[in-house]
Amino acid sequence: MNDKKVTVLGGGVLGTQIGLMCAYYGYDTTFWLRSESSIERTKPKIERYSKLMMEDLTKAKALVGNPMGAYVYPRGMVAGEWKDITVEKIDEMLEQAGWVVQDRSELNIRASLGVAIREFVMKDNGESDYLLFVNGKAVGVLEAKKAELSLSGVENQSQGYA
Repeated sequence: MNDKKVTVLGGGVLGTQIGLMCAYYGYDTTFWLRSESSIERTKPKIERYSKLMMEDLTKAKALVGNPMGAYVYPRGMVAGEWKDITVEKIDEMLEQAGWVVQDRSELNIRASLGVAIREFVMKDNGESDYLLFVNGKAVGVLEAKKAELSLSGVENQSQGYA
């Protein structure tokens, strides 16, 4: 796979950190944000978190790959316009971005700085496609959805993850 572009939906703490990790490993990173004000709130977070991340990576001697990649802040995009992404492609993209991807039967959340566990069983007995760990701490959930599915259509599912 030669794809070197990643789109992150949202610029909150988790979205910003995922985008920074992807950019660190040389991916052109697009942050899809709802409005101009969201863009203006996200830019300072990227600056602040990129400095912190570089300090942490230096301390961990985990400097691998390229320095920060390029950022794009498009306006007017509709979430879900991209082609359907399969779980296999997601695995490959996570691995290329420096994440260790594991089945839940192999669970070792400290195997790397970033670990993604496939089909993780949540407290409500629901299954997330991936539960993301950074430094052994759960930081987010990644759900694979068909491109034509609206993001608002998964609101009930994601409420169970909070």
